[in-house]
Amino acid sequence: MRYLEVVIRVKEENGEMVTETPLDTHRLEMLDLLSVPRQERIDQLEADTLEKGREIMRTIFLKQWELLDRVLASSHQHINQDCQAVFDGKTDLKIASRLGILHLGQQVCYCKSCQAHFLPLTQVLPEHQGMIITRGLQEWACLLPQELPFATAARLLGWQTQEEQVISDT
Repeated sequence: MRYLEVVIRVKEENGEMVTETPLDTHRLEMLDLLSVPRQERIDQLEADTLEKGREIMRTIFLKQWELLDRVLASSHQHINQDCQAVFDGKTDLKIASRLGILHLGQQVCYCKSCQAHFLPLTQVLPEHQGMIITRGLQEWACLLPQELPFATAARLLGWQTQEEQVISDT
């Protein structure tokens, strides 16, 4: 059976491959026309596409995050000559976004000369205490209840993000 394949790779601006190994590959099976009633085929095609598309978008977000984390962690020593940084594990950061709730790893570094831990990615993140909520999700969460009852707005956000409890009742 035929399928569509989406391959995620890292390339330089000039088109040169950074590595031949793909970061990720996603396979989308073609719709089995005989297994789906005729009146439901277009709906099933749409549902399959949205489900796989959301998965691909989440993967792209996560892969960009991982690359950014790796670049910032390795380049920190080049920025701060006095710092003798070593990798000291990872910590989890929770982000609520239009792609749902994402749990992203963040490199923890330890500076031997300062005798302090630091997170290189904090230099590119907004100020936060705990979970970060993206501006896109904040806008939806603020605008929808202006026109709709809060329960309806919460349900719509849950559908969009595929996270039933993406926002709380408060």
